[in-house]
Amino acid sequence: MRNDRIDPVVIFLIIFGVACIGCLFILFASKVLPEGAYRCSKCDEYTYDREQYHDEFRWDYDIVSVTNHYSYSGTVEGSSTAAGFLLFYESHGTIEGSLEQQETYSFYYVTKDGGYKKMSIPVENATIYYTQEKPHIYCGWQAGNYWICKAGHKNYSWQVTYYKIYVPEGSIAEEYDLG
Repeated sequence: MRNDRIDPVVIFLIIFGVACIGCLFILFASKVLPEGAYRCSKCDEYTYDREQYHDEFRWDYDIVSVTNHYSYSGTVEGSSTAAGFLLFYESHGTIEGSLEQQETYSFYYVTKDGGYKKMSIPVENATIYYTQEKPHIYCGWQAGNYWICKAGHKNYSWQVTYYKIYVPEGSIAEEYDLG
């Protein structure tokens, strides 16, 4: 006699497999962005509006002086070992490290209560301009591929802080030495 019944275990495995495939499809479909949309890195929301470059104002200080400085930073690590046996004694050691130089512009700026504070900024992020106005330093922030999601989070693929230093005409020493 032939048994046409399907084993209940097989039925369970088929239903379970179909359910798993359905769950995977739903999970995958929920992660696919609509064409031209950008997903937020903080809340998983998305938007279609994006700026290639976005500038934001940070601060602007009146200044009373600007000077050029070099600063040095680094690390030094070392070790030593010593061994002795009766009258014989041996020691040796190593010292390793690195030292980096960074050029900065240091300046004094005027505080709201009329005092002065010192600040330094990296030379590679600064541009100097001549001005007929009061000397000042402008700080800005620029981001690339910038957009704000529906929840208000800022998203971007890169950012840089930049400085514009406005000094009186003739403040930069013009010197040519090819010797």
